Amino acid sequence: MSRIKLLPPHEIKEFDTPTIFTISQQSHFFTITDDLEMELDKLRHPCSKMGMLLQWGYFKFHGRFYEVSDFREMDIQFAAKQLNLNLKYLDFHGFYNKQMAYDHRERILSIIHWKPYDEELFKHQVERLVESQLVPRKVLWETRAYLFRQGIESPAYDKYVRIINDTLLAFSKRINLSLEKHLTASHRETLDEFLIKKVAYQKSEIQRYKVIIHPKTPKEIKKSVQLFEVLRGRLEKVGTLVEKLNLSDTTIDYHAHWVTIADNDKIETNVDKYLFLLCFLIRQVRQRQDYFIDIIQNSVKTAENRAKTAQKEEYFRKQKERKQATQLLIDSRISYKQQVE
Repeated sequence: MSRIKLLPPHEIKEFDTPTIFTISQQSHFFTITDDLEMELDKLRHPCSKMGMLLQWGYFKFHGRFYEVSDFREMDIQFAAKQLNLNLKYLDFHGFYNKQMAYDHRERILSIIHWKPYDEELFKHQVERLVESQLVPRKVLWETRAYLFRQGIESPAYDKYVRIINDTLLAFSKRINLSLEKHLTASHRETLDEFLIKKVAYQKSEIQRYKVIIHPKTPKEIKKSVQLFEVLRGRLEKVGTLVEKLNLSDTTIDYHAHWVTIADNDKIETNVDKYLFLLCFLIRQVRQRQDYFIDIIQNSVKTAENRAKTAQKEEYFRKQKERKQATQLLIDSRISYKQQVE
């Protein structure tokens, strides 16, 4: 399976670059403490001092280090002012290299008493969250928050993706062991129906279910109900298997989503085919049930609105008749009075 995408591209960029500080944040995070000043005094070159100060400020805010090429120009200028340096005569990016940056990172961790990135501990935390069956995106944010609370250096986005993806795959394998234990020939036959082609050149039946059309007209609703009945019948056939596996909503959504975007050939040849198809079946039934409930609720709401409208129209019609009757009575009284006079 290809790697999951925890974040969209613009969020990945934000994740792997320092935040844009306000002036007050710059003043706070790039403040030179006594401990930092002692380390800066050991450095000879002005660019080296600036680089360490910048890494110091970014780390205090994010709990992680960034590539030198990602340092923000406005922060470089601020750091130069803090150190009373003139950028006009300095080539910061030309001088401050990766080796210097790595050396300064070790010093910064030592000064603020944080631990360097620990992959084993990182994996353990991710495994704990995956087993609690959080959605992958939330695993990322929860893990980052945990590392910050524990005073442990956080890695770049790519390591989050790699380890969370590997952990999810390992978790899937454990589920598959249980699946193989309880999966019968009848279950396989039921799930394989998704991949059957009536004619060689046609697409598999599963294509009919990947995109759920929101039915509006009676004809569309009837067709959708027919598809739902097919799916519900299949789910009933594998009901005992679903009960024994006790899959979480997160696990179901994760595997069902992959089926939705994957080519049929990839589904057919995947070693976890039956787990994916089972999750897809469960989510399809749930989603279609939700859509039917929405249709009923909307129909009830529409009926209520129509009833209220009819009630108002009837009220105003009767009100108009009452006014006419009252006016007729008044006119009659006036006529009687005139006759009496």
